[in-house]
Amino acid sequence: FLTIGSGSSTVADISGLANIRTIGESVLILNTNLSNLDGLQSVNSIGVGLTIQGNQALTDITSLASLVSLSGFIAVLDNNQLSNLIGLQNIDPNGITELNIRLNDVLTTCAIESICSYLGLPENSVNISSNADGCDNEEEVEAQCELAGNLCIDAVSIDEILGQELGVPQTTALFDNSMYNAVDTPTNGFDCFEANTEPITNSIWFQFTGDGNRYRITTGQCDATDYIEDGDTQLALYQR
Repeated sequence: FLTIGSGSSTVADISGLANIRTIGESVLILNTNLSNLDGLQSVNSIGVGLTIQGNQALTDITSLASLVSLSGFIAVLDNNQLSNLIGLQNIDPNGITELNIRLNDVLTTCAIESICSYLGLPENSVNISSNADGCDNEEEVEAQCELAGNLCIDAVSIDEILGQELGVPQTTALFDNSMYNAVDTPTNGFDCFEANTEPITNSIWFQFTGDGNRYRITTGQCDATDYIEDGDTQLALYQR
């Protein structure tokens, strides 16, 4: 076991755990004063289950991104400042036996790769309730998971509009990004954006394979009837 915290813990720093890679039993992170989980960034395997509960200062669990193997449950309970589950996205869903996400007051984004895949398994055990809108129940999370391009791994291909006649604009289908979130948005690469101090919201991932030609890619109103004028739509390009 690895237990961090207790019934009335004052733990605020776990950087001394940075060399731990494998934990054979459960990991319990309970009632700490941690704002992040820096110190667990090397953990890639947990033998039984993971509980993150009652950590009222916790806003960031991205240090768990190395975790790929877990054989048991995931419980995220009563963490009142945690808004998303980025950090748990790389866990193999086939090792998860139970998913319990409840009582996280500002948790809006649960649609990460591991959870979306687990919800799609025919036999799963899920309790998602009493979180913020977007992650308040299983149906809301599934709706987010079904949005093509919401996650980088599920990026929408625009290859079909490349390689067409020179000088003739090509357009994709219309996209409504009002239901999208920014859970999978990188932390850099958009320094040139206007008002780049504001958070990225409602982002959609697209992908294409270069063919050696030059292209200008822009967004536009096309035939949309509810287009937001001056909607601050901007593009960032990343290479895989």
